[in-house]
Amino acid sequence: MNDISEDSDFVKLEKTVEDVLTENNLQSVLYFSKIQKYWEIIVGKPLAAKTSPIQLHKKKLIVHVADAAYSHHLKYFERQILDLIASPEICGEGVVKKVSFRVGKTTIASSPKPPQKSQKGSKRISSQVDPKAQQTAENISNRKLKASFARIMSKRLSKKNSTT
Repeated sequence: MNDISEDSDFVKLEKTVEDVLTENNLQSVLYFSKIQKYWEIIVGKPLAAKTSPIQLHKKKLIVHVADAAYSHHLKYFERQILDLIASPEICGEGVVKKVSFRVGKTTIASSPKPPQKSQKGSKRISSQVDPKAQQTAENISNRKLKASFARIMSKRLSKKNSTT
């Protein structure tokens, strides 16, 4: 019974975070986190191990790949990748218009640091989080919401690091 209420609280908190990001015109942070969450579904498990979405900027998704061969191969599947990202379950139409594949690191080297307490006692988000997410957290005046946002972002990074 307790698990159900915890899941319900998480869903409410997730909705609140989405609302805060939307109110601050930072939907790209939300969309990028969804792309990361569903990356294995988008490209498949074998390619997900050799690729990593790095940034979503001006409707362009930048993806690091293990080597040039993967980059070349994935260019042929850009349309299918865009179609999957445009599905209503992930981001919806028009969020990503282009995918750019670049050779680079496909995993985060170190695990995220736990949130640190500031002088005011609120938690801060790890420096590995997208700068827009960190900026949003700094603009949240409600201490409880700010701490919850920091925990969600830390958990997201922890999950990403534990699956890679």
